Amino acid sequence: MKLFNLIFLLIFNLLCFNNLTNASVVADLEIDGYSIGQKLTDKLSEKYIKNNIQPYFEDERQYYVVYSDKNLETFKDLEIYLKTNDTNYTIKSINAGLYPDNLDDCLKKQNQIVSDISKELNIQFNKSSGKHSYYKNTINRSYDAVIDGGYISVECLYFDKKDKKLYPNLADNLAIHVMSNEIVKWFESGYK
Repeated sequence: MKLFNLIFLLIFNLLCFNNLTNASVVADLEIDGYSIGQKLTDKLSEKYIKNNIQPYFEDERQYYVVYSDKNLETFKDLEIYLKTNDTNYTIKSINAGLYPDNLDDCLKKQNQIVSDISKELNIQFNKSSGKHSYYKNTINRSYDAVIDGGYISVECLYFDKKDKKLYPNLADNLAIHVMSNEIVKWFESGYK
């Protein structure tokens, strides 16, 4: 399952957290061997990248998304944001997904991931829980931190039955979003 439906509203979550902690550097966080600022071609072939571009936009935008579930140890899939026409394929954002069997498993895994990142980067996350900004019947359980160079969010999202009825392709998931400031600004601009 692609994580794009979560990213569409991530900027709304970001705007709701005015007092997030500033610390460390976003490029220090590695997710299954991938990190912000790394060349994606160090991990995947150019052919694989071009064959796995997600058709999220009808027109060309400043950035595009590549999906991968190849050679991952911890996560089931990744969505990687790259700048259009960047021949270096520099990673600008990473969304990593897991699909726990139930909400309790999701929350336990979420707490472990937040603890691990907090220790690794010496940062504090802000915890929030409330109605999702788009899926109105669903509770969004999130930990967020603004750090030097970007933003990190760890979300546990188990959709309400009413929302699943309205949007049948929704998949309950645990997602980590690691974004450079560049991508955050792009979200704020309306994905143009």
